[in-house]
Amino acid sequence: MTADERDEETPPEGAAAPEPSPPGGPIVARPAMWHRLKIGAVGLMFLGFGIAFAYDGFYRYPKKNADEEAKFGKSLAKPPYSDLDILLQRALTFVCTPVGVWLLARVASRSRGEYRLDGDVLTISGHPPVPLSAIVRVDKRRWEHKGIAVIDYELADGVTGSFTLDDFYFDRPPTDAIFERIEAYAREAAGDGESAEC
Repeated sequence: MTADERDEETPPEGAAAPEPSPPGGPIVARPAMWHRLKIGAVGLMFLGFGIAFAYDGFYRYPKKNADEEAKFGKSLAKPPYSDLDILLQRALTFVCTPVGVWLLARVASRSRGEYRLDGDVLTISGHPPVPLSAIVRVDKRRWEHKGIAVIDYELADGVTGSFTLDDFYFDRPPTDAIFERIEAYAREAAGDGESAEC
Protein backbone atom coordinates (compact mmCIF):
# COMPACT_ATOMS: atom_id res chain seq x y z
CA MET A 1 0.00 0.00 0.00
CA THR A 2 1.37 3.40 -0.95
CA ALA A 3 1.14 6.51 1.22
CA ASP A 4 -1.03 8.18 -1.41
CA GLU A 5 -3.83 5.67 -0.79
CA ARG A 6 -4.40 6.98 2.71
CA ASP A 7 -3.09 10.55 2.73
CA GLU A 8 -5.20 11.46 5.70
CA GLU A 9 -3.16 9.09 7.88
CA THR A 10 0.22 10.61 6.91
CA PRO A 11 2.03 12.02 9.97
CA PRO A 12 2.18 15.85 10.04
CA GLU A 13 5.18 17.67 8.70
CA GLY A 14 8.01 17.54 11.17
CA ALA A 15 7.02 14.18 12.68
CA ALA A 16 9.93 11.77 13.02
CA ALA A 17 10.14 9.24 10.17
CA PRO A 18 10.75 5.59 11.06
CA GLU A 19 14.35 4.49 10.81
CA PRO A 20 14.90 2.10 7.90
CA SER A 21 16.35 -1.32 8.56
CA PRO A 22 19.98 -1.80 7.59
CA PRO A 23 20.50 -2.91 3.96
CA GLY A 24 20.38 -6.70 3.80
CA GLY A 25 19.33 -6.92 7.44
CA PRO A 26 15.98 -7.81 8.97
CA ILE A 27 12.89 -5.78 8.11
CA VAL A 28 11.57 -4.28 11.35
CA ALA A 29 8.25 -2.43 11.73
CA ARG A 30 7.85 -0.68 15.06
CA PRO A 31 4.69 0.90 16.48
CA ALA A 32 3.71 4.09 14.65
CA MET A 33 4.02 6.61 17.46
CA TRP A 34 1.99 9.29 15.67
CA HIS A 35 -1.05 7.02 15.39
CA ARG A 36 -0.57 5.71 18.93
CA LEU A 37 -0.48 9.26 20.33
CA LYS A 38 -3.44 10.39 18.23
CA ILE A 39 -5.75 7.52 19.25
CA GLY A 40 -4.48 7.67 22.82
CA ALA A 41 -5.36 11.37 22.97
CA VAL A 42 -8.91 10.65 21.78
CA GLY A 43 -9.22 7.89 24.38
CA LEU A 44 -8.05 10.23 27.14
CA MET A 45 -10.50 12.87 25.94
CA PHE A 46 -13.44 10.46 26.22
CA LEU A 47 -12.21 9.27 29.61
CA GLY A 48 -11.91 12.88 30.80
CA PHE A 49 -15.43 13.64 29.61
CA GLY A 50 -16.69 10.55 31.43
CA ILE A 51 -15.08 11.65 34.69
CA ALA A 52 -16.49 15.17 34.31
CA PHE A 53 -20.00 13.86 33.60
CA ALA A 54 -19.75 11.52 36.60
CA TYR A 55 -18.71 14.39 38.86
CA ASP A 56 -21.65 16.51 37.73
CA GLY A 57 -24.26 13.73 37.70
CA PHE A 58 -23.34 11.99 40.94
CA TYR A 59 -22.01 14.85 43.04
CA ARG A 60 -22.18 18.47 41.87
CA TYR A 61 -25.75 18.61 40.53
CA PRO A 62 -27.36 16.69 43.44
CA LYS A 63 -25.35 18.71 45.98
CA LYS A 64 -26.35 21.99 44.38
CA ASN A 65 -30.01 20.97 44.47
CA ALA A 66 -29.72 19.88 48.10
CA ASP A 67 -27.99 23.13 49.11
CA GLU A 68 -30.67 25.24 47.41
CA GLU A 69 -33.43 23.21 49.03
CA ALA A 70 -31.83 23.59 52.45
CA LYS A 71 -31.46 27.31 51.90
CA PHE A 72 -34.93 28.13 50.55
CA GLY A 73 -37.01 25.20 51.81
CA LYS A 74 -40.51 24.94 50.43
CA SER A 75 -40.21 28.37 48.88
CA LEU A 76 -37.85 26.95 46.25
CA ALA A 77 -40.02 26.75 43.15
CA LYS A 78 -37.59 24.81 41.00
CA PRO A 79 -34.22 23.20 41.74
CA PRO A 80 -31.21 24.41 39.70
CA TYR A 81 -30.92 21.03 37.99
CA SER A 82 -33.84 18.84 36.98
CA ASP A 83 -33.96 15.06 37.30
CA LEU A 84 -33.46 14.93 33.53
CA ASP A 85 -30.28 17.01 33.79
CA ILE A 86 -28.88 14.63 36.39
CA LEU A 87 -29.95 11.54 34.45
CA LEU A 88 -28.32 12.85 31.27
CA GLN A 89 -24.99 13.45 33.02
CA ARG A 90 -25.06 9.95 34.48
CA ALA A 91 -25.98 8.40 31.13
CA LEU A 92 -23.10 10.21 29.41
CA THR A 93 -20.79 8.88 32.12
CA PHE A 94 -21.65 5.31 31.13
CA VAL A 95 -21.11 6.10 27.44
CA CYS A 96 -17.89 8.13 27.44
CA THR A 97 -15.98 6.23 30.13
CA PRO A 98 -16.15 2.77 28.47
CA VAL A 99 -15.34 4.28 25.07
CA GLY A 100 -12.25 5.98 26.50
CA VAL A 101 -11.07 2.82 28.26
CA TRP A 102 -11.73 0.73 25.11
CA LEU A 103 -9.72 3.10 22.89
CA LEU A 104 -6.77 3.16 25.28
CA ALA A 105 -6.81 -0.62 25.68
CA ARG A 106 -7.13 -1.13 21.93
CA VAL A 107 -4.19 1.08 21.00
CA ALA A 108 -2.08 -0.54 23.75
CA SER A 109 -2.85 -4.07 22.57
CA ARG A 110 -2.76 -3.46 18.82
CA SER A 111 0.56 -1.59 18.81
CA ARG A 112 2.66 -3.61 21.24
CA GLY A 113 5.92 -5.23 20.22
CA GLU A 114 7.11 -5.12 16.62
CA TYR A 115 6.99 -6.98 13.31
CA ARG A 116 10.38 -8.48 12.42
CA LEU A 117 11.19 -10.43 9.28
CA ASP A 118 14.68 -11.88 9.50
CA GLY A 119 15.43 -13.95 6.44
CA ASP A 120 12.39 -16.17 6.02
CA VAL A 121 11.30 -16.10 9.67
CA LEU A 122 8.65 -13.66 10.88
CA THR A 123 8.46 -12.71 14.55
CA ILE A 124 5.36 -11.01 15.96
CA SER A 125 4.54 -10.25 19.59
CA GLY A 126 2.38 -12.96 21.16
CA HIS A 127 3.32 -15.62 18.58
CA PRO A 128 6.19 -18.07 18.14
CA PRO A 129 8.63 -17.39 15.29
CA VAL A 130 6.80 -18.18 12.06
CA PRO A 131 8.75 -19.38 9.00
CA LEU A 132 7.20 -18.08 5.79
CA SER A 133 6.86 -21.71 4.71
CA ALA A 134 4.40 -22.21 7.61
CA ILE A 135 1.94 -19.61 6.30
CA VAL A 136 -1.16 -21.36 4.98
CA ARG A 137 -3.47 -18.45 4.22
CA VAL A 138 -3.23 -14.72 3.58
CA ASP A 139 -6.46 -12.73 3.83
CA LYS A 140 -5.75 -9.44 2.07
CA ARG A 141 -9.32 -8.29 1.41
CA ARG A 142 -8.77 -5.19 3.56
CA TRP A 143 -5.19 -4.56 2.56
CA GLU A 144 -5.67 -2.20 -0.38
CA HIS A 145 -8.01 0.20 1.43
CA LYS A 146 -7.10 -0.24 5.11
CA GLY A 147 -3.63 -1.77 5.17
CA ILE A 148 -4.83 -4.80 7.15
CA ALA A 149 -3.94 -8.41 6.32
CA VAL A 150 -4.75 -11.50 8.39
CA ILE A 151 -2.18 -14.29 8.22
CA ASP A 152 -2.87 -17.91 9.23
CA TYR A 153 -0.01 -20.30 9.91
CA GLU A 154 0.64 -23.89 10.90
CA LEU A 155 4.03 -24.81 12.35
CA ALA A 156 5.82 -28.12 11.88
CA ASP A 157 4.88 -29.23 15.40
CA GLY A 158 1.18 -28.72 14.64
CA VAL A 159 0.79 -25.38 16.40
CA THR A 160 -1.61 -23.11 14.48
CA GLY A 161 -2.38 -19.44 14.85
CA SER A 162 -3.38 -16.22 13.18
CA PHE A 163 -1.98 -12.71 13.36
CA THR A 164 -2.71 -9.35 11.77
CA LEU A 165 -0.42 -7.03 9.85
CA ASP A 166 -1.69 -3.47 10.20
CA ASP A 167 0.18 -0.55 8.64
CA PHE A 168 -1.97 1.93 10.56
CA TYR A 169 -0.64 0.92 13.98
CA PHE A 170 2.88 0.07 12.77
CA ASP A 171 5.34 1.96 10.59
CA ARG A 172 3.95 1.72 7.09
CA PRO A 173 7.03 1.26 4.82
CA PRO A 174 8.52 -1.74 6.69
CA THR A 175 5.05 -3.27 7.28
CA ASP A 176 4.31 -3.02 3.57
CA ALA A 177 7.72 -4.49 2.76
CA ILE A 178 7.02 -7.48 5.04
CA PHE A 179 3.62 -8.03 3.41
CA GLU A 180 5.15 -7.86 -0.07
CA ARG A 181 7.76 -10.43 0.97
CA ILE A 182 5.01 -12.74 2.26
CA GLU A 183 3.10 -12.37 -1.01
CA ALA A 184 6.23 -13.03 -3.06
CA TYR A 185 7.00 -16.14 -1.02
CA ALA A 186 3.41 -17.37 -1.44
CA ARG A 187 3.66 -16.94 -5.22
CA GLU A 188 6.95 -18.83 -5.27
CA ALA A 189 5.46 -21.61 -3.13
CA ALA A 190 2.43 -21.82 -5.43
CA GLY A 191 4.75 -22.17 -8.39
CA ASP A 192 6.42 -25.11 -6.66
CA GLY A 193 3.09 -26.79 -6.04
CA GLU A 194 2.71 -25.82 -2.38
CA SER A 195 -0.50 -24.20 -1.10
CA ALA A 196 -0.74 -20.75 0.46
CA GLU A 197 -4.09 -19.16 -0.23
CA CYS A 198 -4.20 -15.41 -0.80
